[in-house]
Amino acid sequence: MKTLLLSFVLFLFCPKALSQDLSLENISTKEGQTVTVCQKVQSITSTGSKTILISIGKPNTNLFFTVVIFGKDIANFSYNPVEFLKEKEICITGEVIYYRDNYLINISSEKQIKIKY
Repeated sequence: MKTLLLSFVLFLFCPKALSQDLSLENISTKEGQTVTVCQKVQSITSTGSKTILISIGKPNTNLFFTVVIFGKDIANFSYNPVEFLKEKEICITGEVIYYRDNYLINISSEKQIKIKY
């Protein structure tokens, strides 16, 4: 009962406590799980369909992955992610998805992104 109560309190007051803060070295083991990853933005591109692709991680290594913001979700941001997030260190929280030989996290709200200064 105490464990259940503690889990409930953590969920209410510390939702990040239930996510996992990890490095890119073990991202492949977290498919389908909600995680928090903190890395530097290496590049940001906007596609013709207004989908934004943010590459985070370490350049010239296999230690990177993509954060995706679909065009329909851009309205959920109070800033332009393409300009505002450029070259920043960010922490993202979301579910790890494996798609076309890449790991990615889909972001639908700016609440899923924290800027590290």
